[in-house]
Amino acid sequence: MSDGFGRSSRKRSQEIPRGEEVRQFTSHDEARAAVDKLARMGFPIKDLVIIGNDLKSVEFVTGRLSYARIALQGLASGAWAGLFIGLIFALMGGAEATTQTYAVPVVIGAGFGMLFNVVAYSYSRRRREFTSSTSVMASSYSVISLSGQAQRANAVLAAPENSEVAPKE
Repeated sequence: MSDGFGRSSRKRSQEIPRGEEVRQFTSHDEARAAVDKLARMGFPIKDLVIIGNDLKSVEFVTGRLSYARIALQGLASGAWAGLFIGLIFALMGGAEATTQTYAVPVVIGAGFGMLFNVVAYSYSRRRREFTSSTSVMASSYSVISLSGQAQRANAVLAAPENSEVAPKE
């Protein structure tokens, strides 16, 4: 059953779904492609789930921090905040909005953003000298059938795409 936005309105529990494993894949894209193939072949996919196994937190180092980089980031974020304040002033000021209405808050915001970022970095410099992004990744992905049709799903996945082996719902 759908809620009108393409999402299932079926209640989701906080427990890991249990069922028969259809197949295990090394990437999420492969698991999604298998479910896509099952859908195209007419297999009842509403009782399938994709589960990531052996989750790991992976931190990718993206660069080195420096005062120049920190100052530039503060300048950019402060300028955006200043532009937002300038827009608010322009809306309140009516038809008298000029370039100064926008420019002055942008410059002041850029200055304060740069200052605050440099001061904050000065206090935390010894703790972290690099930038990074963190991601949660799985070492493998399992397609699980909750309705006990794993063997039938495997038969559909093994069949050529244009064959007529899709099981009945």
